[in-house]
Amino acid sequence: MNTPTQTQILERAVVHLQNGWVQGVSARDSAGNLVSELSPEAVVYCAMGAVTRAFVAVFRRGPACEELNAIVEPVARELYAYHPRGAVAAVVSCNDRTGTKQSDVVGAFQAAIRKLKEREAGAERFVWPVDTYSLLRKELVA
Repeated sequence: MNTPTQTQILERAVVHLQNGWVQGVSARDSAGNLVSELSPEAVVYCAMGAVTRAFVAVFRRGPACEELNAIVEPVARELYAYHPRGAVAAVVSCNDRTGTKQSDVVGAFQAAIRKLKEREAGAERFVWPVDTYSLLRKELVA
């Protein structure tokens, strides 16, 4: 999934993470109480709590597991994370790992967004290399 919507969701998630980050739970309120990431009282989020909240803001519905895996797959790559259950589990594992800092998680999201935008820009500017064009033309003429 490499669409402007994926980038938009990750960008929204970064804003949530920059405003406040937490480990071990999806979200907390300003008093530190456990709340749903969709709660209006939520002020700090784990990586996946932020993505889920951003997804709901964009699509106005809850995400399916496959959708979340596709959205956070570039983030998992930036965290050098692998989990047999998929990208969501890898990101959660890295988010909650002892020693992980807010800057680590935000940085991984920002790097993933930057690479997605570069890929999107590159796809728009793609021009066939001259060699490839010449080879195709020779085959068509022959």
